[in-house]
Amino acid sequence: MVINMTKYEYLAQLLEQDIINHKYKRGEKLPSIQTLSKQHHCSKETVIKAYQLLVHQHLIYAKAQSGYYVLGSPVLPTSSTHHFSLETCSNHIDSLLE
Repeated sequence: MVINMTKYEYLAQLLEQDIINHKYKRGEKLPSIQTLSKQHHCSKETVIKAYQLLVHQHLIYAKAQSGYYVLGSPVLPTSSTHHFSLETCSNHIDSLLE
């Protein structure tokens, strides 16, 4: 099955993987809109939409007149059963709010 994905969704997915793989760490500033636009040969609007998608997913946040910054990685399962505990999720949320 082929899943159709827009350019901005694809770019957001690439950035999400970079965050998950710790290429960009919590609190780190992400590349500028212009830089990403040039690197990925896409419009600035595509980069903005990708960043907005990641903001909506609570992976990054925007600082006015500054740029976009990493909020944190999504909560990933740590056990072989792939179950989340309420305590693990709560602790992760607490660490993000520190």
